[in-house]
Amino acid sequence: MDTDSSASIRIAGGAILENEGQGMAKKKKRRSAKTAGPKSRLWQRKADKAFSDQERARVGNCELCGKLGLPRKDGLEVVGLDLHHLIERGRFRFRYDSANVVILCTSHHGSHPNFRNRKIAAHGSMDVYENFTDWLKRAKPEQWKWYQDNKHDKRLVDGTYKEKYKDLVR
Repeated sequence: MDTDSSASIRIAGGAILENEGQGMAKKKKRRSAKTAGPKSRLWQRKADKAFSDQERARVGNCELCGKLGLPRKDGLEVVGLDLHHLIERGRFRFRYDSANVVILCTSHHGSHPNFRNRKIAAHGSMDVYENFTDWLKRAKPEQWKWYQDNKHDKRLVDGTYKEKYKDLVR
């Protein structure tokens, strides 16, 4: 660590703190929505959360087993359900497309610590994933067809997370 107390920087709990001489260390300010660029992580997180909340509220349960999501106390969010993107979220064109997501409980999505006990999940060993794709073909044939038609589409689309967020919260 730097011995010059006026210029030392340290990390505590993930936040960058600057030491101002003999005084207490203070957190660096995060960018606000007013100063963040339209393609920033801040707008990405906001758009992802808005889309996730919208889709979980629309469906309300695991599409595979029927397990209901639980509303949070504030009533603004449904917890216990995950969005599984058929085409990876890295492709902005499909990131916020309802046809690209399947709502799953954490166990069937594969994000639950005990998902290894499942015979079917969106993530996991190859046989577990194959069981998921077989289920998707049978239970949601239109969505499976959409996936097959679009999975190799590499076209880029213009847009920003800020624009997408504003579209989602209208």
